[in-house]
Amino acid sequence: MHRFILGLVILTTALPLFAGAAPSVPPMAGASLTHAPATALALAALQPKDVNVDINVKKGGGAWWRNPWIVGGGLLVLVLIIALVSRGGGTTIVER
Repeated sequence: MHRFILGLVILTTALPLFAGAAPSVPPMAGASLTHAPATALALAALQPKDVNVDINVKKGGGAWWRNPWIVGGGLLVLVLIIALVSRGGGTTIVER
């Protein structure tokens, strides 16, 4: 039990050291001129794209009785109920 607790303590103290972000390196003075096209491409990739989303919520529906899964399931339940009721299920009288 002590090893388990010690392992948890070590894990919780060491995990933030290794899971943290890598230290950022400050850019060099001339890097802004030489990497301008790459920076422009990166900024262009970050720009939000024009997305046209058309969501049609009114699908019509309403005709649930035409769905073969609903009809089949309903018939199965009906047959099951009839089978259970027709078996009887009367009480058993034990004479002494």
